[in-house]
Amino acid sequence: MADFEYFESVASCCAPAEDGVEEEPPQWHVSNSPSCAQSALVNSQGLHLACFEWPPLVAPVRGVVLLYHGIDSNTRYEFLRHRSILSGGEALGLQYERSMVQALNEAGFVCVGADMQSYGTSERVEADAMGYFERFSDIERDARLVFEDARARYPNVPAFALGVSYGGLVTASLAAALGGTGDLAGAVLLAPALSLEKLKAQPLNAILYPISTQLSAYFPQTPLADKSLNVKFPLLKADDAMDDCTGVYTGKLRARVGHETLLATDRVRGAAPAVTAPLLVVHARGDTMCDPAGSLEFHARAGSSDKTFVYADAIDGVDEMWHGLTQEPGSDAVAEYVCSWLLARASREAPG
Repeated sequence: MADFEYFESVASCCAPAEDGVEEEPPQWHVSNSPSCAQSALVNSQGLHLACFEWPPLVAPVRGVVLLYHGIDSNTRYEFLRHRSILSGGEALGLQYERSMVQALNEAGFVCVGADMQSYGTSERVEADAMGYFERFSDIERDARLVFEDARARYPNVPAFALGVSYGGLVTASLAAALGGTGDLAGAVLLAPALSLEKLKAQPLNAILYPISTQLSAYFPQTPLADKSLNVKFPLLKADDAMDDCTGVYTGKLRARVGHETLLATDRVRGAAPAVTAPLLVVHARGDTMCDPAGSLEFHARAGSSDKTFVYADAIDGVDEMWHGLTQEPGSDAVAEYVCSWLLARASREAPG
């Protein structure tokens, strides 16, 4: 991955004050592992995608896991752990400890993730429109770019893809596109955005949905569509204060993004039979952001002979979750379950 000078400005917001200069400590905090590498890839549109890589903490390397984040989010915000919910709201920010990344690293996996274009610290299609992209196909090409780059740099270990929420939609699309190539050793979908019927039924969205094509064409960047609020674990919203460091988009879905997403969910669900790699789908029963029904349908139609669907509350150590399966209480158990599933598939791929 190429070096990316923009990270100098990103790092400065997390850096300690110069010697002799007294500053108020920030309320937020970002904790990567000491060896987290930050770099970038240039996509087909000429945009720099901010990339993050965490090496395994044990040997031998069992595989590389590509991380794909959700729609409001970015790689660090999604896969590092929110301090607010761990501390009962007393500390904001992100930490490596007790995160999905740490769990994967301790299991022997390299973790590689890139912020989607116009999200996090990646470059934007339009400078003043965070959270905007022209076509879902642009996101699909970026996901493939990041996957192929990691696959080329780690050619001798199996490559897996793990996506959360919108990243689950992206991962499902990638798994279908790779089909029977053998390049993908397994796909993990956590609360994937494969069906948005409950969101479409919200009062404002129900009005906008019938004219979404026109809104996308004439007002593409306008923030319009509502998203479901996390009323079950409101402490997670406290970490939106991190937006000045990691790049969290907290606005409504922009018209073009919403329309492209609605088209993509139907198309990707329809492509499920093309998925032949091992597949794990985890969803919370009470998810009002992304419908579990979409996950069940995708799992049922997937062409893989090795596929698992599990409700989050069926995992030992999980009580009840809503949507944020890498952050909410129970996420430690989800991470352990995911690592066990991946390790079993990595062992099958091991030479000899």
